[in-house]
Amino acid sequence: MLLDGDFDTLIAQHRDPALEYAALGLPPPTIAQFKVEYYCGVLKGLFLADYYPLIAKAMAGLPEASGESRRAFYERARAALVAQLQTVSPPLSESEITRERLSLEEAIRKVEAEMVARERDFENSAVSKLLEKKLEERRLQLLRAQQVEKKRLAEEFNAIRAQDDARRQRQNEEAERIQNDIRRRKTRAELAKVASPAPELASDGRLDVGPNPIYDEASATEDLPTLPIRQRATIRGIVSGLPGNAPRYLKTSLEIYDEELKVRGLQPILGLLKDAFEIIKATLEDPNARREWLEPGLQKAFQVLAENHQTLVNHFPLDS
Repeated sequence: MLLDGDFDTLIAQHRDPALEYAALGLPPPTIAQFKVEYYCGVLKGLFLADYYPLIAKAMAGLPEASGESRRAFYERARAALVAQLQTVSPPLSESEITRERLSLEEAIRKVEAEMVARERDFENSAVSKLLEKKLEERRLQLLRAQQVEKKRLAEEFNAIRAQDDARRQRQNEEAERIQNDIRRRKTRAELAKVASPAPELASDGRLDVGPNPIYDEASATEDLPTLPIRQRATIRGIVSGLPGNAPRYLKTSLEIYDEELKVRGLQPILGLLKDAFEIIKATLEDPNARREWLEPGLQKAFQVLAENHQTLVNHFPLDS
């Protein structure tokens, strides 16, 4: 530490004896002369010495300028000054010693004020930098949160739009299906007026029906003998797949249709089949059927059943 050495050396470093004496027109003094004259106050201004540069320089040399280190340094400086003043010969008066001590205290007060102000400025700067860092971190955090929220809202919007598009597509498909069904019904109704099976007499003299020679076209005639078998297989598939909430009379009508084909094969009672099929058809046309129990797979099975039934009616009797 700067004041841990001889206080005489500090005084010699603080004041240049040659310069002081030259300013008074005197020859350069020896160190002994300077010490005596300094403490005796012969040179102008040596009493009430300016200790501030000494204290400030020593403070700058402290490895750690904490409050505790500074207080310890000030105590060593006070003790060194008192010890040095008490060695002056002839002895200084109490007032002169007090005056020098007050001068030292003033230098200490000034240096300490500067150190405290410097620490305050440093703390303020550190707090300011910390605050700026926290604000920047908060800004980035908010920015990331906004980006996440924006992405979430975009995904939610896209999902809703996709659902709306899918719903509109289903509605359009359903509307188109209904329109096609209406057109198909109208076409069938118009064709039924002219393309119904034509009545004729069979070879044994009984009344029979056959295809209309103008509008009906026989198709897949080679499969007609197996039509009852295929129709029964279709019915069994439908019955096994009917859900529990399907109308009971639907299953009964299907079983009646199946039993007639089982018993009579290629020569069923056509009226019995038609009656059973009309009940089946009315059940399928119920507006609540598709919503409650008629699933796409069953719809397809009933479509096959209807096509086979129409073929059977158009080409009845099948063994002709």
